[in-house]
Amino acid sequence: MNKKETFKYMGVVIMPYLNNHFHIYDHQSEVSFQIIGKSNFMRWLNDHANNDRYSFFSTYTKLNSYLKGLQEERKVYESV
Repeated sequence: MNKKETFKYMGVVIMPYLNNHFHIYDHQSEVSFQIIGKSNFMRWLNDHANNDRYSFFSTYTKLNSYLKGLQEERKVYESV
């Protein structure tokens, strides 16, 4: 274990939260792979998931920004 990756709190060794590895299994090709990083996983979802129906965001702020952009697009479309 790398000392830079851990620290002690009240005498207990604490590892930082590193849950940023995502494992995907493709049932059609029977292949599994790993994506490292939440942003990379979100990008993969938006490229490969059913994005005609869903969009994926890593934070509420990003979702809210996207929704505001949609509202602006609708306003422009309705005014034409």
